[in-house]
Amino acid sequence: MHQEENKSDGFDLDEDERSCLFLSGFQLYRVSCPFQVTSLMNNLDLKEGNKYTVEQVIGWDERTVLYRVFTKLYPHFYFSYSPPTNIVISGLK
Repeated sequence: MHQEENKSDGFDLDEDERSCLFLSGFQLYRVSCPFQVTSLMNNLDLKEGNKYTVEQVIGWDERTVLYRVFTKLYPHFYFSYSPPTNIVISGLK
């Protein structure tokens, strides 16, 4: 029952707070928190080019998503995301 209450128009609201959709080329990626982003801004807390961990994704308005990095909220356009290029293979013998 809890699962049905958190679904709205086919979207899982619990999952939406822990993930973000990215369009890269012609592929759509759902990335779950925590995930890494690269700062595009220099300010008191962020340094351009440094990688930061997004702990939560929060919808703000129709054009802005907020990322919680450390304990602060920042607009998504302060960062860039690139899909990981490392391949992890487990269970090999």
